[in-house]
Amino acid sequence: MPKLITFSCFMLFWVFYEMSGGTDFQPRERVVVSQAPFANPSAVHATYVRPVAAPQVVNASYVPVETQPLEVAAKTPSIENQLAPVPQETVASVETAIEFRFVAGNRVNLREGPGTNHAVLETLTRGTAAELVASNDDGWAQIRLTETGQTGWMAERLLSDG
Repeated sequence: MPKLITFSCFMLFWVFYEMSGGTDFQPRERVVVSQAPFANPSAVHATYVRPVAAPQVVNASYVPVETQPLEVAAKTPSIENQLAPVPQETVASVETAIEFRFVAGNRVNLREGPGTNHAVLETLTRGTAAELVASNDDGWAQIRLTETGQTGWMAERLLSDG
């Protein structure tokens, strides 16, 4: 087998050598002259000087701005009759900050409870947005999916801030 490979390589070398001209091979010198189609040889060549930008000095200073809360406009009786009272639970929920997280793994299981012994509700893909509801000391986070509203548990290390 090695003799066949050696003979085949020798034959290929000899064929390429002969096809390129063998001992009579003379490399040709190629001169390519091209001219832009819009060039005019009789036109006067202009010299362009690139302008140098002058150094710019920027002065920055901090000016503190004091803001004051807006004053509540006096309510008219007609508007008061149209407004319904807002439940206290709604006001409390609006005041709490909502923390959003994104799934950082390619395929991550959303479970019924905090641990791998709980049933899988759904498998989520990377980038799925969720609201962080709670987290425990064992590294599990309870989340609510923003698209479907479904609630479940996921390993906290598989969630990213953004």
